[in-house]
Amino acid sequence: MSWHIYTQYDEDSLTMHSNAGLLRRARKALDAVELLQQEHDQLVFKVEECEVKLPFEGITKALCSCSAQGCCKHILSSILWVQEHETLLTTANTPSENSPNNNREDTVLLAQQEASQHTETSKQATTSALETVLEFDLSKIQKQAGKANIRLAYEFVQNWLLQSEHCQIGIQEYKIIFQTDLSPNPVVLYPATGFEGMLSEIADKQKVAGHLACIAYLFLKNVP
Repeated sequence: MSWHIYTQYDEDSLTMHSNAGLLRRARKALDAVELLQQEHDQLVFKVEECEVKLPFEGITKALCSCSAQGCCKHILSSILWVQEHETLLTTANTPSENSPNNNREDTVLLAQQEASQHTETSKQATTSALETVLEFDLSKIQKQAGKANIRLAYEFVQNWLLQSEHCQIGIQEYKIIFQTDLSPNPVVLYPATGFEGMLSEIADKQKVAGHLACIAYLFLKNVP
């Protein structure tokens, strides 16, 4: 898992996790974004005197030092910055050609390796997204969800099996979309972020169960 997950969030996903107005404000604050650190498991930014941390687990784990609850303008601005500065991030951790322990060839090789890794990710077929999800540990996910959510998820799945139009699945290059009867807008699963990284506007009381039901229904439809 790497910072590349943040390049995969499209406008619809960012809007779903926040709102359209907040996203517009975030775009206007792009000039205020400063990359402070590129660590092994997260990116750290300064945005308008606030510190933003983008862990490689995805947007649902992002943190900001401001007083806002949940996803704020500063987090969105940082993600938009990542999407506009992929090249800079790719080369940020490559060693300097003046380093005593490395030479120009080492620098070029490491840059090429990082670029190649990103290119390979970008070329993933939709089947790869599906295969990634089908490798999820369902027992672990169920343990995270808890018994009450498992029971509710079972009810959702039984309904979808009887009325398949209530859960339509779309598999795209980086994400899997579930259009369900649980909310007007779809549930979005980015395989790289796992169960906890799922995005939706399902009511909070049903969100975990709804997400679990989506994964369970996907398994039922694709595992012999």
